[in-house]
Amino acid sequence: MKKFAAMVAVVAAISLTACGDTGDTWSNPESGIDFNSETQQAETETEVETETEIETETETEVETETETETEVETGTETETKTETKTETETETKTEVQTKPAPEPETEQVQEVQPEPEPEVQPEPEVQPEPEPEPEPQPEPEPEPEPQPEPQEQAQYVREDVIEAYKEILRVKLDEGHGWATYALYDMDYNGIPELLVDYGEAEALRVICIYTYRDGGAVCLKDGLGGGHTGFAYDYVANQVVLAYGQMGYGILSWYDIDESGNVRFLIDTDFQYMDTLSYPDYMADWNVAWLDSCDMFGSYDFSLLENYSF
Repeated sequence: MKKFAAMVAVVAAISLTACGDTGDTWSNPESGIDFNSETQQAETETEVETETEIETETETEVETETETETEVETGTETETKTETKTETETETKTEVQTKPAPEPETEQVQEVQPEPEPEVQPEPEVQPEPEPEPEPQPEPEPEPEPQPEPQEQAQYVREDVIEAYKEILRVKLDEGHGWATYALYDMDYNGIPELLVDYGEAEALRVICIYTYRDGGAVCLKDGLGGGHTGFAYDYVANQVVLAYGQMGYGILSWYDIDESGNVRFLIDTDFQYMDTLSYPDYMADWNVAWLDSCDMFGSYDFSLLENYSF
């Protein structure tokens, strides 16, 4: 608007200059006012200059305003662009935040695996071999005592030995009033058996005698051994004569042999109860003892065992 007013004033001033000379006076019949041309021209020029300055200022202001508007518009556009950019960045960030980040593509690079170090196996501990459990060993049987060398005997005839022993049995049977028991066993290992005789008129009075054959006849080695309730037995391990006593559940075993001098010798004995726990033969077996073959003579002579004995 200011620019437009300034242009109108300029046009008016130019019209006044063209209509009259300098110093002319004219009047305006409508307003009734007279105008001096010179004065008016000077005033007009002044106004024109003023208006020109105003116009210049106005143009400057307009340009300034235009620049300002341009700057404002530019600023607005910048702000709009900035806002748009901010919104776009915000949306982009939102999208970036919303969308899962794609996993980075990894190149399939085959890693060179180092060769595994060989495992060092610990040396196995040497376990001591278990000692075998000892097997139960049977109780060692008693070693037989060394037997004496067979005594040298003069040449004999088997029939002579049998006849000598028959004579002893006849006497003992008579002394025992028709009751005698006998057995044979080689106690000195010389090949000639010894004669064992148990005799007496009653059980409580029975006695045992031991005979051998020497110098062509029968010789008594032991007499007066208790014979009541006693039988003839032997130790088949030790090769010794055993006299086995037993009565009313009580038993005794007694061992005998012949020493280096040719005499009967007592060794050991043992007693036991055999009715409650073991029978008599069972207890004898525990001691490696067995009955000898024997012959009972009642009122008559029975020499069958003697005659059939092998030696």
